[in-house]
Amino acid sequence: MPARDEWLRLTVEEPIEPDVPISSGGAATEYGVAPALPAGLVLDETTGVISGTPKEVTTAEIYTLTASNAAGSATARLQIEVRAVVVAPEGL
Repeated sequence: MPARDEWLRLTVEEPIEPDVPISSGGAATEYGVAPALPAGLVLDETTGVISGTPKEVTTAEIYTLTASNAAGSATARLQIEVRAVVVAPEGL
């Protein structure tokens, strides 16, 4: 899991680079997230990888990621914001 909080600024309909968790200590065997990720993004509950293509604009929200194994669990926070597609003005 990330040792620090992270902030992802994403754009609607642009696939994200899969976000692979970094963990210390023993390897996690299960991952979870709360609240649910924005539409189009998914968390692989076995590997902890977040991937996908955001489908709608969302305001910045903090998500709590949890990694667990037989010895216990650890959490990290991830702030995600999904922005509209920016279109350059015409006729400049």
